[in-house]
Amino acid sequence: MFLGIVRALAGVVLIVSPLESAAVLNVFGGVRLLVVGAVEIVTALQVRSRAKDLPRGA
Repeated sequence: MFLGIVRALAGVVLIVSPLESAAVLNVFGGVRLLVVGAVEIVTALQVRSRAKDLPRGA
């Protein structure tokens, strides 16, 4: 629900001032991609370290 409200507000801002809001949305998109990438790297490292603890052939 929260994400829906944020998206609706972003749509209104995009309609009101398209050029400025497009730049801001690009920045937020870039930050989001950086955060998602960092989370994926951390998750991959955790999975890798836990996989070393498994017995062979399991």
